[in-house]
Amino acid sequence: MDNVCIVFAEEGITLSGMNGRKVLLATFLGSKHPPDDVRPSEDYWRLIGTNGTIVLEESQASMAKHLRGLRVLVQFPESIRDMGLACHNDIPDSLWIFVSDLAMHPVD
Repeated sequence: MDNVCIVFAEEGITLSGMNGRKVLLATFLGSKHPPDDVRPSEDYWRLIGTNGTIVLEESQASMAKHLRGLRVLVQFPESIRDMGLACHNDIPDSLWIFVSDLAMHPVD
């Protein structure tokens, strides 16, 4: 994704090359609350309010585009497995998150 440029109209943020960006998980799958039938190991909503770092963009992993939007791999400082959450990625404590669920920290 060489010249990526994503504009978040509501926040007025423009991103170009997201790897290394600090983010805050604001929602998960567009919601602040899990569905009633979510399994404890898949209750990623517990991570809302947690900071992380973008380590990979979906195009860098040769992933097909998702209908919901662009995804990035976010690595969290806490152990996801220690929280009882499933984590299947090669990079420890990382999850594929839709960019629309993230709040971007200002670039230093």
